[in-house]
Amino acid sequence: MVPVSAATFDFSISASTSVTVGAVVAMNKVASGVSARVLDTDLQGSSVSVTATNTSSIDSEVTASSIAVSGSLSTGKSISIGFARSRNDINGFAEALVRDTAGAPSDLTATAGGITVEARDAASINALATATGISVAPSVGDSLTVAGAGTFATNNITTDTDAVIDNLLVNASGAIAVRTTNAATIDAKVAALAASVAISAGGAKSFAVGAVLAVNTVRGSTQADADERSRTRAAVLNSALTSASGGILVTSQSTGTINADLEAIAAAVAASAGNSTTFSLGGSLAFNDIQRDTSALISGGAKVEALGNGDLTVAATDSSAIHSTSVGMSAAANLSGGQATSISVGLAIASNEIRNDVSAIIRDVGLVTVADDLSVSALSTGVIDSTATAASLAASLSGGTGIAVSGAGALAQNEVLGGAVAAIDNSDVNAGGDAAVTARNTSVIEATIEAIALSASLSGGTGVGVGMGLSMARNYIGATEAGSDAPLDVIARITGSAVDAAGAVSLTAQSDQNIDAYVGAAAMAATLSGGTGVGVGAAGALSSNEVKTNVLAFASAGERLEGSSVAIVATDDSEIDAYTGAAALAAALSGGTGVAVSLAASVASNEITGNVRAYVNDVDDLFATHGEVVIAAHQRAAIHADVYSSSLAAGVSGGASISVSGGGASG
Repeated sequence: MVPVSAATFDFSISASTSVTVGAVVAMNKVASGVSARVLDTDLQGSSVSVTATNTSSIDSEVTASSIAVSGSLSTGKSISIGFARSRNDINGFAEALVRDTAGAPSDLTATAGGITVEARDAASINALATATGISVAPSVGDSLTVAGAGTFATNNITTDTDAVIDNLLVNASGAIAVRTTNAATIDAKVAALAASVAISAGGAKSFAVGAVLAVNTVRGSTQADADERSRTRAAVLNSALTSASGGILVTSQSTGTINADLEAIAAAVAASAGNSTTFSLGGSLAFNDIQRDTSALISGGAKVEALGNGDLTVAATDSSAIHSTSVGMSAAANLSGGQATSISVGLAIASNEIRNDVSAIIRDVGLVTVADDLSVSALSTGVIDSTATAASLAASLSGGTGIAVSGAGALAQNEVLGGAVAAIDNSDVNAGGDAAVTARNTSVIEATIEAIALSASLSGGTGVGVGMGLSMARNYIGATEAGSDAPLDVIARITGSAVDAAGAVSLTAQSDQNIDAYVGAAAMAATLSGGTGVGVGAAGALSSNEVKTNVLAFASAGERLEGSSVAIVATDDSEIDAYTGAAALAAALSGGTGVAVSLAASVASNEITGNVRAYVNDVDDLFATHGEVVIAAHQRAAIHADVYSSSLAAGVSGGASISVSGGGASG
């Protein structure tokens, strides 16, 4: 924990100035590499285990606070700035490797048990960063207060995990397991609070700005450019494997989680007998990114044998999730005997991306023999839960002219890219049980985007109230905001192979995609004035949601596909539920001319594009010995969209009164 606090208190009969800055910078880095290797060596034991484990964590708390108070019988000035900068990095890898690089394969033998080659990596960052700035200036003369709070946090996990058998002759009386697991978790809480209060018998000015920026990434340590992904790989390369019992497992599992909670709050208050001005800005900006490549692979080699009662499992699984909350809140208030001006702006912006490729493949193996079941599966899950909320309030109470302007904007962009591929390529397979090739991808985006702007002006003279709210969401699965064509691939295939199974043969490609978006904007402006009164309220909500998939289940260019039954099925279930709405209200009650203008607009675009195919092409013999042959493709796409806008303007005045209201919705 790194806390920094600064405080200044100044009270004077003459002019008084108080300036305080509290700043803290914390950098934490863990760089580690763990490797367990056997190179160019014949290895024999009753059982054999080659294991690499890397566990890294960072717990960081960074706080900066600043308080400035200036009191004077003359003029008073108070400036307070709080700033916190936090950076946390974990760079590392875990590698378990058994390899012969000399040419002729080495022997790896377990005479009484099993063989395990395993790499595990677990990395976590738990980070809290906050900044506070408070400024107060009571004075008899003019008063000026400035409060600023800023927090910038960066959290990065870059790790790779490999478990590899390469160019070996492997024999075990028990099970053979090649496994990788990679888990990365970032928990980030970032906050800023700025408060400014100016009190004066003369004029008063009060300014407050609170801002947060957070960047959280999970990527690969071998990163050469922005597209390089964290690698989690379990691989058997150019090797012959025989398990007498217990089966063979080649599995790769990765999980990535980012939990980001951002809050920026700013408030500016002024009370004076003369003219007064307040300005407040609260803004939060979040960037969250997970990029991973998870694979399980058997490639090359003369044979793979799971004898006895053994199964052969080649499985790659990835589960990634981003939970993002971005809040920007602002308030500006004025109490003045003269002219009063209040301006308040609240902003909340979030960008979230998951880009994961998952593959499980058997390819270029001379003969695969399995006593029981063969399973090749690639399973990918990506979830983005994004909330962006912006709220703004501006209020002016004055004996003269009163002006209140409030604006709120919330924006979120969410993308899920990548896919899942399960395959048997250019290999001969004999299974005593079932033979299943399964690719499954599930992607979910839940977005809640809200902007609320309120303004109120109560004045003895002219009164102006303006409220503007804008919400925007862009949600893409298998597509990008730039419009590039990147459909999410879900592919289960058998190509160039002969597959004979005593049980069922199945190729299943299943896609399940869902976007659930709520986008709302509201604005209200009200004026009550003795002179001219103007109220303007404007709200806009925009939502763009798109799903693109490429779902294929097929067998092609093979010699044979035989089982008790044969099923080749491709399914795509894609759904968009979108609610987009905007509401605006403007009211002007004045002793003179009254003008009220209210505008609301909502625009929504929703699109699902799917290429779903199940087929057999150029296979010499497809035969079901006892059951059915099923070749089926299904697409179930659904869009549920609600788009609305409402607008109301009301003007009541002692003189001329003008009211304008307009609303539009498209979707």
